[in-house]
Amino acid sequence: MSGNSNRIKSKLSAIFKRYVNGEASAEEERFVERFYQQVGDQKENADINFDHLEQEIKQTIDNQISSKNKVIKLSYSPYIRLAACLLLVCTAVFVIFRMSGSDSSSKSLQTTGIAKENPILSIGAEKSYPLDEEVQDSSAYRIIDDQKVFLLSALAEEIADDAPRKITNPTKKVFTFLLDDGSQVWLNAHSSIEFMSSFNKTERMVHVSGEVSLDVAKREQDGKPMPFFVKTPLQTVEVLGTQFSMNTQEAGEESVVLLEGKIRLKHNKYNTSVVLTPNQKAFLSPSNNRILVASADENNKVRAWRKGLFYFEGEQVADVMKELAQWYEQPIQVDQTVQELPITGMISRYEQLMDVLEIMEMTNNITFVEKKGVIYVTAND
Repeated sequence: MSGNSNRIKSKLSAIFKRYVNGEASAEEERFVERFYQQVGDQKENADINFDHLEQEIKQTIDNQISSKNKVIKLSYSPYIRLAACLLLVCTAVFVIFRMSGSDSSSKSLQTTGIAKENPILSIGAEKSYPLDEEVQDSSAYRIIDDQKVFLLSALAEEIADDAPRKITNPTKKVFTFLLDDGSQVWLNAHSSIEFMSSFNKTERMVHVSGEVSLDVAKREQDGKPMPFFVKTPLQTVEVLGTQFSMNTQEAGEESVVLLEGKIRLKHNKYNTSVVLTPNQKAFLSPSNNRILVASADENNKVRAWRKGLFYFEGEQVADVMKELAQWYEQPIQVDQTVQELPITGMISRYEQLMDVLEIMEMTNNITFVEKKGVIYVTAND
C-alpha cells in the first residue's frame, strides 16, 4: 500500500474516532455526514486498497450490532462501494453516539409539556410522564451496549400508585428501558407495553402491541424460577430468561423471532402451542389454529432495529420497499423487472425516506423517482 493511501486511511480513522468520542470539530462532523457526496471527486487516489479498506469498514459496521462477524457485501464501482461503506459506518456511529452522548442537565420529573416526539409513561388514566432525556434526570439512564437505557426504577417513589402502567412510543426512534426486574425492553415506532404495579412482586406479566423486543432477566421466587409472560391479542409467551422479538403490526398476523434461549407460545383463541428454539420464527393468525414455525436467522436484523438501523441480507427489492413504505408511511411502487433483485446492507433510519433511497441507489442497480407523493423504483439503465 502506498504512503498516500496510508495517510488517507489514517486520517479517516482519526476523524471517525474523534466523531465517536464526541471530540470532532464542527467541520469534521460535517465531513462525516457528507463524506459520500465528496468521495466521487477523489478518483485520483486510485492506488487505495479498496478491498482491504472496505473489509475493515464493514467489519466495524457489523461489530456495532452483533458479536457475529458476518460481512456485509456491496457491489459495483469500488469508489461507490467505498463511499457507501464509509457512509454506513458514519450513520451507525452517529446513531450510537447520539444514544450514548453526554448527559443532559438534571431536571426533576415533570408531567407537563408532553410532546409527540417523546415516549410516554401513563399511570392509569390520570397521569402521564414524558420519558425523554431532555426532561428526566440524567441519573435515570444507564449505558448498556452503547445505548442509553431508561431506568423505570428511578421513578419508583414519584409514581407510587396501584394503577396499571403503560409505556407508549409514538416516535420514529427506538426507545429502550429496564423494567424493575432488570429485563430490557425495546419499543419500536408506534409500539407499547403495559403491566400492573405488582410486576416483579407477585408476577411478571406484560401486554405488548406493535414491534417489541425483550431481553428477559432470570429471577427466582421462593427458590423457584419466576416465569415471565408476554401477552398479545393472539398469543401468550412464557419465558424464563431469553431474548426474543414480537411483531403485531401486520394486519391479521403476529410473529415471534427467538434470538436466544427457549420460549413456549400458546394461541389464545385455539389453545394450540409450540416451543421455539433459537433462530426460529413463529406466525399466528386469528383464522388458523396452527402456529406456523420456520427457520429464520434474523438475529442481526432484530439487533439492528434495536439500534435504530435497517438491516437487509439478500432480501428482494420488493420486500425491502414494503418495509420502507410501512416505516415512512409513504407509498412505493416497484417495477416488475427489479422486484426480485437482492439487496444486502445496513443503514440508519433517517427522518426522510429519500435519504435512505439515495444511499441504496449508490450500491444497487436501481433508481427512484417521486411523482405526486408516490415513489417509483425502476432499473438503473
